[in-house]
Amino acid sequence: MRSLALYNWISANQPGANCEFAHGWWESAEFLQLLSSEFESFDFGVLTSYSMETPPPSSFVTMPVVSALAPNLEIYFKESWVVEPNYTVSVKWLLPGPLVLLDMLQPVDVQYRWLLRDFPTEYLYEPFREGSSAFSGSVKNKHILYALFHILTTQATEAV
Repeated sequence: MRSLALYNWISANQPGANCEFAHGWWESAEFLQLLSSEFESFDFGVLTSYSMETPPPSSFVTMPVVSALAPNLEIYFKESWVVEPNYTVSVKWLLPGPLVLLDMLQPVDVQYRWLLRDFPTEYLYEPFREGSSAFSGSVKNKHILYALFHILTTQATEAV
C-alpha cells in the first residue's frame, strides 16, 4: 500500500480527546488522506513532525512536514493554521521542459518568514522562476494546494 508511512503517522499522532483543536487536526489529516487517494502516483510520507501552538486557548498539536514523492517530481509541504497563506511548499521538478504554475505558488512574504519555521532547511529553495527545477513558496489554502498537485501531476505526465 502506497503512503503507509503517512497513515501510520496519522494513527500515532492523533490529538488527545481534551484537545480544543482536535477537529482542525482531523480536518488536516482527512485532507492528507484525500491527497494520497486522489494522487496515487505519489507516495506520501512524513519528513518530520513539529509542535504547533494553536490560537487561544493555547495548546500544542503535533503536525507533519509531508513528503509526496513521484517519479521525477517531489513535493514537500507543511500547514499553518494561524493566517493565510496556510501552506509552505517546496517542489523539486526533475523533468526537462517548461513548467507553468499559474502564480499558485507565491514567494514567502518577508512579513510571514515564520512560515519557514519547522520546515527542514535542506528542502527550502529559492522562489519559482522560469527554468527552476527546485523552488519554494506559499500556497493560500488547501484548495489551491490540491490544484497545484493536479497541475504538477498533469505536467509531469505530459513531459514524460
